[in-house]
Amino acid sequence: MLPPAANDVSVLTAARFTAHTKHYRVVSKPAALVHGMFVALPAATADAYATTEAVNVVATG
Repeated sequence: MLPPAANDVSVLTAARFTAHTKHYRVVSKPAALVHGMFVALPAATADAYATTEAVNVVATG
């Protein structure tokens, strides 16, 4: 990120934003993976529940 002006505050602010961006990229990848797993879990549980219910209906006639 280029600083908007050629002064110390702008240079330090740009460096801070650059560091924040790099850190966000590192942290967001595993967070997105965990989120995907968290979202998939209820769907898998619902499928297992539906299968169990179907088996019970057949078993009990």
